[in-house]
Amino acid sequence: MLQAQIDANLKKVYQDALQEQVPDRFLELLEQLRQKEAKV
Repeated sequence: MLQAQIDANLKKVYQDALQEQVPDRFLELLEQLRQKEAKV
């Protein structure tokens, strides 16, 4: 029973994290890295 509750809570947290949007600043940093890699 406790294991099932832990599993359910972990799944909920994971689902919540998947639905979060990536911050614009993070996307900008990823784009900068892509551009640097393309120049190499």
